[in-house]
Amino acid sequence: LVAHCQSGRFTGILRMRAREGLGEVWFLSGLTDEIHFGVSTADEAMDRMRKATEATYELAPRLPDPAGGFKRRFPTKGSIATATPVTLMRYCERYALTCTLAVESGDVLVEATYELGELVSVETTADDDGITAMLEAREGTYEFTLPRVELPAGTAVLPPAPSLMESMPPPPESLGFRALLEAKPPAGRPASNEAEVAAVPRAPRPAT
Repeated sequence: LVAHCQSGRFTGILRMRAREGLGEVWFLSGLTDEIHFGVSTADEAMDRMRKATEATYELAPRLPDPAGGFKRRFPTKGSIATATPVTLMRYCERYALTCTLAVESGDVLVEATYELGELVSVETTADDDGITAMLEAREGTYEFTLPRVELPAGTAVLPPAPSLMESMPPPPESLGFRALLEAKPPAGRPASNEAEVAAVPRAPRPAT
């Protein structure tokens, strides 16, 4: 199942319930972020999960908290009032997400596609001036689309339940993004801006 999540570039939580206990594996674009099984973590937790019996599983797609980890979830859709499109793009880069980020403000729609945090393509209804204005807009909406990954056929399914590690309510978006805004971009990569959008392949998207 770990290899299945890796190949599908899954972002979210693989949950497990077995006779020996409860476990979770956290993934960012198929890369293992954290592993928990009972009180065990990392390699010890994975070894215990491999030996567990009568196991059932669930895949729970979700975005990481902007401050890191999956203890708090970040909504896949919402308002850009507290986070500009540039900040959302930086979020994709920082956590090496594989996703599509759609931002709509006024009559402008931009869909940016990321693979492991790299911006690979953009579809938009706007010209360069419209993109520049939209990237700093404070009115509009965003929506993330993550790769769809299902459990392999025949896998024993765990009924949906709250995350083992998710014990605290999500903070206001502005608090989560404060750390992200202050963070430096990944090494060797400038912070997201309109120049980065202009540098990738762009296709016109019909207005709807």
